[in-house]
Amino acid sequence: MPTDIPRAAFRRLLRRTLWTAGSLFLIGVLAFAYVTFVGITVDASLLRGRVATVFSDALGRTVRFDGPMELEISARPKLRVGGLHIANAPGFAGGDFASLGEARLALDLWPLLQKRLQIEEVTGSQVRVRLQKKSDGSNNWTFLRARIAAQPGATEPGTPAAVTADRALALLDIQQVTLENLNVEYIDPSGESHYFDLHKLSAQLPSGQPLKVRLNGAVDKQFPYRLDFTGGVPADLSDPRKPWPIQLTLTFLSSTLTAHGTLSGRSGRIGFGLGTENLLEFERLFQTKLPPVGASGIGGTITFEPGKVSLIQLGAAMGGTSLIGDLDFDYSSDKPRVSGTLTVPVLDLRPFLVDRPIEEAPPAPPKNFAEVYRELSRASFTLTELTRADADITLQVGRWASLPGDVSD
Repeated sequence: MPTDIPRAAFRRLLRRTLWTAGSLFLIGVLAFAYVTFVGITVDASLLRGRVATVFSDALGRTVRFDGPMELEISARPKLRVGGLHIANAPGFAGGDFASLGEARLALDLWPLLQKRLQIEEVTGSQVRVRLQKKSDGSNNWTFLRARIAAQPGATEPGTPAAVTADRALALLDIQQVTLENLNVEYIDPSGESHYFDLHKLSAQLPSGQPLKVRLNGAVDKQFPYRLDFTGGVPADLSDPRKPWPIQLTLTFLSSTLTAHGTLSGRSGRIGFGLGTENLLEFERLFQTKLPPVGASGIGGTITFEPGKVSLIQLGAAMGGTSLIGDLDFDYSSDKPRVSGTLTVPVLDLRPFLVDRPIEEAPPAPPKNFAEVYRELSRASFTLTELTRADADITLQVGRWASLPGDVSD
């Protein structure tokens, strides 16, 4: 009997130990599963100062965070930051160069088993960017670190070689990129502000699949636009042996621009078409002065290579003027050269010579040459731009509509 007691106690102790170990193992498995598939969120605010310092050193500008910073630990970890501010460049007045209300980065760690980094989602909202340019050509979007890195011999000895562009594109695997409420203000050398608002941008850059981008917004806070873009596989963009397809559609009020073709390194072939009910819309879009020709359209094919651009199968109609033809631009020498053939079935130079609001209807053709001279006396234009290039162009005019009588061939 005395020997049975220790054995019974040992069995009870063994059972208790096994039960405790099993319970701890089960709790560990459940905790691991919870963290892996559900995740836990921790406050990472203590890291804001260190992260801001890293960003400041990289950009050469003061960077600060005044919002939350949270880290979700799971198999798909997520980082959320808020209140990012990048200081303006020295010598430029105004507020911050850029600010970000909130950003979120989500990773998927399972592809790491296949030595591939996959970004599930990158989102950002309430982005403000202030671009400024002075009359001396300086701007606030060129960063000091970028200028130093561009100088010969700027790389410090022992610094690891940078990842090549094609390698970086091959590693890129982003399932979803979303930007909302992006506001860009551009201040030109005269001090005038121009505004570009991006309401939403959605993009997909999955590894081995075509790039897709869709965005919409407004110009000068009141003129809406929408852009749809489809490209090729991002990793193929830097390989000149693989033609990279593109397809683009831009709509702006009643105007539409389409383009499709391929890029091969520094060469390419792009077909395009542009149509608008009123050229004033593109004057607003590109913030430039255009002739008041009203409804316009242009289409053709652009081919380009280093030092040369060609416009083939060109067709255009601007107000009362239409043209067809081909043009070649050669930039390989010190002075550019333009050559080709243009056929103008109808020529009306009045919108290009007379300064009037684009909304006004074009005036009736002059009744006599005296009126022609009076209109020309009010016109102001220069031919000095023609001296910047050598030209060899054959021009054929079918009918000159802006002269009295009938001038043709």
